[in-house]
Amino acid sequence: MEFNDLPTDKIVEICEHMDYDTLIAFIQTSKEYYDVCNSVLTQRNKAYNKIIDEILDMLSIKSENSNSYITSKYMISLESPLEREFRLATSKWYNYSITEIPDYEYDDTSYIAKYGDGNNFISTDDINRLRSILLDMLRHGIITGRYTFRNP
Repeated sequence: MEFNDLPTDKIVEICEHMDYDTLIAFIQTSKEYYDVCNSVLTQRNKAYNKIIDEILDMLSIKSENSNSYITSKYMISLESPLEREFRLATSKWYNYSITEIPDYEYDDTSYIAKYGDGNNFISTDDINRLRSILLDMLRHGIITGRYTFRNP
C-alpha cells in the first residue's frame, strides 16, 4: 500500500506524531497533505501559544507584585528534556532575560546562543522577541512548556 492510499484519518494520525519541523516539511510537499494535516499544525501552534502566554502572564503577575528594581526577584525555571535548565527572569537592567544553565563559557552545545549574541544569556525589553524565542524553543523540543517558580 502506498502512502497516498492511506485513509485521511491515518495520515492525520501520522501527522500528529511528527515533530514540528517534519510536520512543516510534510505539509509543504503537496496541497493534499496541506489540506489534511494543516489542522494538526494549527492546533499545535494554538497550544504552544497558550503555553507561552501562561508563562509570560505568570512572569508579569510576579513582576507587577514586586519592586521592579529588585534584580531577578522572581525566576521561572523552564523544564527541558535536555541536560540543561533555562531560567526566565526580570531584572532592573532589562525587562526579561533567559539564561541557560549550566552557566559556563559559550560552546557549540549552547541553545540560547543561537538566539542571542553568542552567550548563554539573552536580555531583551521586547516582549515579542521573547515570545518568538520561547515559541521556537518549544517547537523544537528545547523546552517542554512546563515550568516552576524559583528563588534567585
